[in-house]
Amino acid sequence: MKKTACMILTAFLLLSALTACNTAPQAPAATDGGEPTAAPSSSGDFQTTGTPEPDDPPESPVSDFEYQLNSDGGITITKYIGNDANVVVPAYIEEKPVTEIGTFAFGRYAEVDANRTLISVKLPDTVIHIGNQVFNLCTALESVQLSKKLQSIGFSAFSECHSLSSIELPDTLTSMGHGVFFQCKALKSIRIPKQLKVIEDVSFCESGLETVVFEEGLEVIGKRAFFWTNLKEIVLPSSVKEIGEWAFIICGQLERIVLNDGLLSIGPGAFSGTALKEVIIPQTVQTVDESVFYDCKSLTAVRFEGNAPETYLSEDSLPDKNLWEPLKISSQY
Repeated sequence: MKKTACMILTAFLLLSALTACNTAPQAPAATDGGEPTAAPSSSGDFQTTGTPEPDDPPESPVSDFEYQLNSDGGITITKYIGNDANVVVPAYIEEKPVTEIGTFAFGRYAEVDANRTLISVKLPDTVIHIGNQVFNLCTALESVQLSKKLQSIGFSAFSECHSLSSIELPDTLTSMGHGVFFQCKALKSIRIPKQLKVIEDVSFCESGLETVVFEEGLEVIGKRAFFWTNLKEIVLPSSVKEIGEWAFIICGQLERIVLNDGLLSIGPGAFSGTALKEVIIPQTVQTVDESVFYDCKSLTAVRFEGNAPETYLSEDSLPDKNLWEPLKISSQY
């Protein structure tokens, strides 16, 4: 009898142990708010669900800037004296809005003094004006986030920022000085906003531009504005009236351009040295210099939707007659 009782007790204990091993732990009960509390992991830490979004970077300390009160009652940043690679300009200093970034605030006069540490800059939406040469020769600068209320950019503001690859011009922009993106080698694309009427001389000269989107509203493309860039195609909006001399000279990859009705003049050498194959000139064009397609060795036809202006082709004034032999002229499209 004792032996039988011992066997029964042993079997009961073994069955209890097996049942305990195969039972999964239960998740904690729901809280009062109805959401279950996360079960602990095997390491003892609580499990997390999802990755939180990163917060906006904090503003750089005011002590990193020299500044002064301007005539609009706002603050002008006159000089950045910090040494951070990533800078966030404060929106307010002494309870006044920062409305302007002054001349050479981040930039330098000469290559030997170039700022080689600045990588990114974020401007607050209080800024409405960027002065002349503000980031000139900031050779390591890769990206700039402009104010959404920016109205003007001074001349050569980003000149020789060789690493600048990311920048978006806001729709509020109405003026931009000459040479503003001169030699920005890493800049591949840009959108010209609708309120910008004029692209000044040498604005994108010797930059790395491959594509440009022109919004309706642009009227003038200045001298050498896109000189020696990597543009492949240009489609002009109907608002353009003037293309300046040498505007697209030596754009060696430019194979196609769509000119607009309403265009009035094309300056000397505007498309010289490009890879254009065929061009249609709208009937609204009144002035086309005879050198406009000089050294376009792939060009086989220039077609006019109206009569070709008398000034278009004068064989006596061509720089090199041999370069024009494959060119075919048609006065009617």
